[in-house]
Amino acid sequence: MKKVRLFLVLILPVFCFSQTHISEDELINNMCNEFTNSTNFSDSARVENIKNKFLAPYLKKYETAKVDSVAISIYFRLQRNCESFSQFLDKIDPQENWEEVREMPISKLSNVEKDEFLKKSNFFYLEGNGDKTEVRINKGFWIERFVDGTFSKNKMVWKNESDFELEFIESNNEGRKGFSRKGDKYFYRIIDTKDNFYRIAAEISNQNRVLVFKLYFKKLIQNF
Repeated sequence: MKKVRLFLVLILPVFCFSQTHISEDELINNMCNEFTNSTNFSDSARVENIKNKFLAPYLKKYETAKVDSVAISIYFRLQRNCESFSQFLDKIDPQENWEEVREMPISKLSNVEKDEFLKKSNFFYLEGNGDKTEVRINKGFWIERFVDGTFSKNKMVWKNESDFELEFIESNNEGRKGFSRKGDKYFYRIIDTKDNFYRIAAEISNQNRVLVFKLYFKKLIQNF
């Protein structure tokens, strides 16, 4: 959440600009283009620039009580849709438990190992900040439970022995529901397996980035 707090510090207050009626998707696209093409500025100046030029006028149309939640939603969606902004966030707050690789790794998973994966249903992984996110795979769904008690639900579809796709359905988690919209799809590949985890590669939607993380398996997740 450190990046969220930093972003809010940079965007607020916002009540001194004229109103605009552009859509959120158009706003995010404009913010991304501006941020990407302003590398001659310092990092803080790049954020301040997109705040003053795009975000502040957009937020003017919302009631004061809703400004923070809308701004956070835009923050996560911008992170998903804008590669340069996502890389900027990783630079100011590195993701210790996720490794970026240059291209999608080749899977070394055998058919037997996939069958073993399918027999399991309870997993967890570590977020970039170290928080543990529980994962339950059941009846074609990938359901995540976060440390704050919120959840995220995705449809899980296998493409071959090692590759699967998650289609976002719903979430009451601030970050996940801001990052994704219903129907958004994400591509994953199981690279290999170790004693108590699988290495998973994930493509970042709308970006030329691939991240690798460890999906740990466990016997039972209590109260899930």
